[in-house]
Amino acid sequence: MAYNKIQFEALIRRVLAKMEKYVPKVNSPSALNLLLGTAAVESEFGTFLQQLDNGPGLGPFQMEPNTEADNWLNYIQFRKPLKECLYDLCEATGPQPEKLETDLVYAIAMARIKYLRANGNIPASDNVSGLAVYWKVHYNTVKGKGRVEDFIRKYNAFVVGV
Repeated sequence: MAYNKIQFEALIRRVLAKMEKYVPKVNSPSALNLLLGTAAVESEFGTFLQQLDNGPGLGPFQMEPNTEADNWLNYIQFRKPLKECLYDLCEATGPQPEKLETDLVYAIAMARIKYLRANGNIPASDNVSGLAVYWKVHYNTVKGKGRVEDFIRKYNAFVVGV
């Protein structure tokens, strides 16, 4: 069963607002819709907390432990405000793959950090096609099995259609 859209969106808004106190420009309508769409396409909005077929993806954003570790080793450790933010949000001090599945606040923060590392601006919040391409390039990557069409379809089903 998928997350309740209203409650999940409210939680993402709260997490982004808290992150904004430490990291400027992290909170925007575009970031919110990108995260909602990412959860829709990656896990059918929280329906699957472990990747199907024994894949490594975990949580509503199906982040792989290697991606989480890379966030910490090559990005977070060099940004003291972000380290403080993660500690204050969820007492995280380093990679904890189990939290990707069991701690929604941590999973949201990790997904947003993955996108913080991307070059270029997030498309406008109402540009679903642009958000889909941004997800494919910066989150799912060219090696991933996800398709832009899947993002659009699931965004419309889980985010718009609720």
